[in-house]
Amino acid sequence: IKKYTTEQMEAQLDKVDEAVMPVDADNNSDLEITDEEGNVLVRFADGHIKTKHFNSAATSHSMLQGKSMNVIGDSYVKNHQQSESLTWHSLIAQENGMTYRNYGINGNGLVANATGSPVLSRYSAMDNNADIVVVVGGKNDYNQQISISSFKTGLATLCEGLVSKYATKAKICFFTPWCIAKTPSDDPQTIKLTEYVDAIKEVCGLHSIPVFDSSRDGGVYMWSETFRAKYCQSSSDVSHLNSDGHKNFKNKAFNFINSL
Repeated sequence: IKKYTTEQMEAQLDKVDEAVMPVDADNNSDLEITDEEGNVLVRFADGHIKTKHFNSAATSHSMLQGKSMNVIGDSYVKNHQQSESLTWHSLIAQENGMTYRNYGINGNGLVANATGSPVLSRYSAMDNNADIVVVVGGKNDYNQQISISSFKTGLATLCEGLVSKYATKAKICFFTPWCIAKTPSDDPQTIKLTEYVDAIKEVCGLHSIPVFDSSRDGGVYMWSETFRAKYCQSSSDVSHLNSDGHKNFKNKAFNFINSL
């Protein structure tokens, strides 16, 4: 394996749209080019670049290669007015050669009857053969202002159903909504979004289901007009990331799912 510094490799890749590696007819195995720390910069297969510009060291040690992933939830999954292929979960699947199934419905609740049947009522229709099951939601339950007690009861039923369906087959995890207010006191609703986030963490914790707290650990600042102008589908949109926003969040999500 030939080694380059990250800067050297990036400079070379910026000059070409596609690179071809000579393939030895007697030895056409895949090849990786790494930097001085062993992080994969380029992966060749059959003489052509298959992946380039790995922007996380953990990607070179992915446990997700070739796995299958079901993702269910609301517009965070369906991606509102843009293509599902631009979402962080789709990008993770693309970069790791995963089978990817998207069960997102814009406006959908985890428990609340918002748009379409909630995740609670439709998780059982997902493909049984998955290695990873990702549940994303809570924002529309907040929008509906469903009581926290009803939300927790529904979540408990959802978690029990997911465990029954997938516990021996797949790793299950949840992602909470992003933060929408700088502080809970800035949240205009009676029941604050942080209350739904904490309910997800509490109920999932009781069922040994890992949760990524996107509101506190996601680096997504929906209360910031500057952030929204760069990373959201519109400057007034406090829910939906654009392509750059999904790319910005992807590595955090990858590192979490890869660690399950």
